[in-house]
Amino acid sequence: MKLHPEEPDEDVLASFNISSPYVFGMMLRITNGISGQIKPELFEKESINIADVASEVDSNLSLYKDHYYFLMSNDKIIVSLPSDSTIKGLQTYLNWLLEPDRGECMFELQPMISKSIPTTKLNEIKAIRIGSATQTQSTSATQTLSFTNITKSILEKLIQDTDTVQEILENNLVQAELRIHFKKKDKDVSREDRERILGSTLAPIADLDGIRFETSKGTFISGEEIQCKERVHITKTPKGYMMEPELKLEMEKFLSKL
Repeated sequence: MKLHPEEPDEDVLASFNISSPYVFGMMLRITNGISGQIKPELFEKESINIADVASEVDSNLSLYKDHYYFLMSNDKIIVSLPSDSTIKGLQTYLNWLLEPDRGECMFELQPMISKSIPTTKLNEIKAIRIGSATQTQSTSATQTLSFTNITKSILEKLIQDTDTVQEILENNLVQAELRIHFKKKDKDVSREDRERILGSTLAPIADLDGIRFETSKGTFISGEEIQCKERVHITKTPKGYMMEPELKLEMEKFLSKL
């Protein structure tokens, strides 16, 4: 799937294995380049593994950029994406791949909320605070929210000295923050619905370090804390590749806890 007609980047479902009730696969992000890594013959194979990609270093047609793994069940997907990425790319690819069969239906993937956050605490969330360096991600690009111009405009109205305003900005003495309020909470809203609302809020945000959830009691839940994830250690082969069966097993274990 080409990300844009005028851009060389493409997403490729490099390999997948169906073992009911799971689908385990690997996604590749490739581009064109002078010093590429993937020979065109590889794309004629039914599947591509990461060892094939790493060994093909002499081609000048396709350049490896990134890869990640996923495990899909009937209603959930686990991915090995880094914390500064979102699920939007996989969501777009799946909708593109299934377009001939899905009709007007559209598949939407949302981050899950950690089960370690008590329901009572989720019910207390009244606002989201987004820092000025927070990144949002679309299918092919990452954008950083910047409130610098807004901050400068406000300071110039409060302080008439332009040099002082510039000095404040250069030394990061003030910081702007976007605060989004939720409407008055409905006590009858289920945890599932509240998780869905919070998950849709987190979906386009690539860097959760700049996100804080403010509760009615004046406490905060960090973006990293609220996201459902687990850190695992996977054995590597003598050549340095990740043991995929072990990764799949760890993903299955994590999925069984949800």
